Amino acid sequence: MKKHTTLLALAALFFVACEPQPPKADLAQIKTEIQEAEKRYAEAYNAADVEALLALYADDAQGMSNERPLISGKENLRKDLTKEMADRNTDYKFTFTTIDISGDENTLVETGLTTITHPDGKTETSGKYLAVWKKQGDKWLITHDISNENKPRGPMGYKSIHLLDLPKDVEEAELADALARLNAAISVPGAGYFLYKVEDDSDETYHYYFEGAWPSKAAYDAIHGSEGWKKAADEMKGLYQKLEADQIYRKVMLVE
Repeated sequence: MKKHTTLLALAALFFVACEPQPPKADLAQIKTEIQEAEKRYAEAYNAADVEALLALYADDAQGMSNERPLISGKENLRKDLTKEMADRNTDYKFTFTTIDISGDENTLVETGLTTITHPDGKTETSGKYLAVWKKQGDKWLITHDISNENKPRGPMGYKSIHLLDLPKDVEEAELADALARLNAAISVPGAGYFLYKVEDDSDETYHYYFEGAWPSKAAYDAIHGSEGWKKAADEMKGLYQKLEADQIYRKVMLVE
């Protein structure tokens, strides 16, 4: 009985061994396909083309960018990308280079480098990313996208400074709320408006200070030219007219 059982087991193994096995994934070819997809991603990003970018994402995709909250789902990605592209300076060109992939013909993980070419022609490798791709039909689509920068941010290169006292008919909370609405229209990491208050009453004037901080003059121009920022600024126009009557206002650049 045992011998018979053993023979049956050996026969089963023989037939399994003889069955044709599915071919292993050609990772070299798949890497080429992913790099082509990254090329399309860069073209869409450089053109600020939201719909072309979304075409590379799965419906349930998640985005996890540096210094940004988790974004889940294609519609939320659309809102986030629309805001980001509205503020984007397209004079800066991005390239995404696939370094390595691992996985199979259905799911894989890509690691890559982000390179920026500045308007003056200077090129720098500024960050790295990790993307999970899944094959859906005949297309590779991104399901998870994680990126971060190579170095910590230094001081902002361009600022607007406002030293003032609040008029009698303007409350501190009103100014703070208006600046928060402006910041909600800005998607550039680290950029935005910051409100400060003098710690004591040692000075008779200028008890408030707020600044606008921008990575560069080009970023300042791009943000202030965006529809989202202009709409928020227009809503603040009445308040700002009250403030500008008696304030010290300057634009300053970082000395390097």
